[in-house]
Amino acid sequence: MHCSSAVALIAAIGLSCSARGDPHLPRAGARAPSTRTPAVDVAATTRALVPLALALSITPAGLQAQRFTATGDGECHHYVRPADHGGAEWEVRYRGESGPGIRMLVLRTTDVAGDLEDDVDMQLDAGDTMRLIHRAADSRSRADTTRDPGRAHVSIARLGSGARLTIDGVFSDGARIGGSIRCMRLSSEP
Repeated sequence: MHCSSAVALIAAIGLSCSARGDPHLPRAGARAPSTRTPAVDVAATTRALVPLALALSITPAGLQAQRFTATGDGECHHYVRPADHGGAEWEVRYRGESGPGIRMLVLRTTDVAGDLEDDVDMQLDAGDTMRLIHRAADSRSRADTTRDPGRAHVSIARLGSGARLTIDGVFSDGARIGGSIRCMRLSSEP
């Protein structure tokens, strides 16, 4: 009998403290709904998304080619003033869903005059691996054998209000990349 009286007394003291406004930790289930809005990438919501179609083939050294296709919204920019965008003339960004397909692609290219390869930066998260091509502007010489082995050539064909970028290259891990990215139209220049 004394035990139940003690429990009732403790409960009454707890309620009286709450009623007076004394600080206490609320239970997780009793927490009031938040009125704060979640953090949002403001830049991403203001970018002009356009329909993209990706068809890529990756061939790791000594293995069979893996083919990846994806369609969805992304960014496809042809910059009229490359100097305003870190020297990039073309930039494509795509973020897919999680899973075995193409989860993310970022491609930036600058056309290089003469017989040198394009200046290409590419990140591709597809299948089970993240792969990179990174060409620094100061190491575009074919004689430079100390740089990262990743290299690529991107050819561009304008198609009405869009474009097709065709990729042929080698990732830094030695896997070959080939295929195309079709931009149904171009994103407006920010």
